[in-house]
Amino acid sequence: MFDNLKSHFRHATPKIIPQWSQYLTSLQLQKEQLTTRFLNNYGGESRGFRILKQIVDYVDIEYLEKQSNDFSRYINYFLNVRNDAERLFQPVESGRVYRKMFYKKGLFATNEYFCPVDDVDHLSTLPMDKSWEEWEKVQPVHLWYHDTQEYSLNLLTGQVAFQYTNPTYAIIFVDTLALMFKYYKYMTSPATGDEEKTLHNFIHKHVFKFFFDDLQNIWILNQILLCCDIADTSKDMKEITTDIQRSNRQYGYIGGRHHEAVQDLIRALDDVRDGNVRVNSLLSANLLPSGSIIDRIHYSFKYLDIAHLQQYRYMRVLRDLPLVDLIIKLHMWRPDTEMYKSLSRNLKFELRRLQNNKPWSKINDSTIRNHVQTWVDSTLEKISF
Repeated sequence: MFDNLKSHFRHATPKIIPQWSQYLTSLQLQKEQLTTRFLNNYGGESRGFRILKQIVDYVDIEYLEKQSNDFSRYINYFLNVRNDAERLFQPVESGRVYRKMFYKKGLFATNEYFCPVDDVDHLSTLPMDKSWEEWEKVQPVHLWYHDTQEYSLNLLTGQVAFQYTNPTYAIIFVDTLALMFKYYKYMTSPATGDEEKTLHNFIHKHVFKFFFDDLQNIWILNQILLCCDIADTSKDMKEITTDIQRSNRQYGYIGGRHHEAVQDLIRALDDVRDGNVRVNSLLSANLLPSGSIIDRIHYSFKYLDIAHLQQYRYMRVLRDLPLVDLIIKLHMWRPDTEMYKSLSRNLKFELRRLQNNKPWSKINDSTIRNHVQTWVDSTLEKISF
């Protein structure tokens, strides 16, 4: 959905939000401790873990070692086997939802949309012919979004576990080519830091470890969306704590400075509404542990580009929906600006096209289908002028 709106997401001079930035820094300690604890354990094998192992098992290391360089390996092998590897899981083009793969079942099972990433320029995103030190940074699997306010970094069983409120739905992206290529580099590189190179250790230590960063980014994004709702409805500051779901302090301690950090962010949102700060200045601020909202949007352009086919269209909507929702709310506070008028014209065109094509009809789960349809209809109604 962002594809036709790219021109609106440009970096600007970032707004400084001191207490929010300090709060993000304070969250890192527990995340690093839990990540270290996870890496020091053998780790469980969830359904998602086993599917990734099956994908990696396609790699023919002996054949690949006969190729002269990584470019030859990419052209002569990985491009050809990627589609076969993706057949191990039924792509979301059929509207199929998975359960109990990467998310542990609580009172109910999370609907997991496990989507392959196909339209990525791997020659520019992968560190061809470089050392393992560079390949170690490649993230082939992303937990991109889920819709719970509970903060949890509990991955010790190989699944994300929530104590109080499981997400209704979650979006996971897998770049099968990058996953297989990284495994080949892992098995043939001399210095990976692992005493024993096994397929299990590769998935556990060099794929799943990125999930801690993903989970933290998702929770912070949901906090920002919540703060935006609070600022939009002018709720009393005392009501903020009642809008935060409980979390297990052992695996998701939100910290004692959370309340003042939220107040600092809401003051910044008020500045946007009052016209003292431009929207893109706030979106360029480091509101997430990984960077800014605009950074996250551009990251999805580069690394999470979904196949531009009609059957994948609902996945592009699900991928972009939370960020589009945030951006619309911020711009609607200043409806007289040229930026809002231009954005709303382009967005109305896209939303009307979605209404006509009804991509949500591909979604089998009625709750998620109704959620997407309602969001499209209500958003179009809000931005009409």
